[in-house]
Amino acid sequence: CFERLSALEIAPSSKLALFILMCNYDINLIKNSLKADNYLIKKIKNTNSLKACVIPKNKADIQKLLYMHHHDYVRLFFYYLGVVNLTNVDKLFNLYSDICAQNKPYRISHLAVDGNDLIELGLQGAAIKSSLEKALLAVIDGEIENSKDAIIDFLKN
Repeated sequence: CFERLSALEIAPSSKLALFILMCNYDINLIKNSLKADNYLIKKIKNTNSLKACVIPKNKADIQKLLYMHHHDYVRLFFYYLGVVNLTNVDKLFNLYSDICAQNKPYRISHLAVDGNDLIELGLQGAAIKSSLEKALLAVIDGEIENSKDAIIDFLKN
């Protein structure tokens, strides 16, 4: 594990975060005894929360992770999976690169509709957000295409 960690060409703070994640140290102990900065603590906490996720197997899985978590934490999670030898990290990074290169949607803002379109449908408040999330997941899963007409039809039914 530690050989794979030392071979990574990433920022030292990311290596330290991975080391702490690998050793399962108490984050409060790290914060107080090492006087770690808030950025490092946030990086560790957010990446640690990803350890409970299922290992992504395809682009849709990665898009869903990106919807829920920031790019930096998802990438660090991929490095973690590679360092602890849970999966082929090259495959994950290739899928991730494809998502970015092909402009695959993973945020509500990537949808062909927005809140104003849903207001025109008569939706209000929390129903707008939940409908947009539902549409995003349907687009990610390939149930519908990312077009205004397809999403509106999907949400009407």
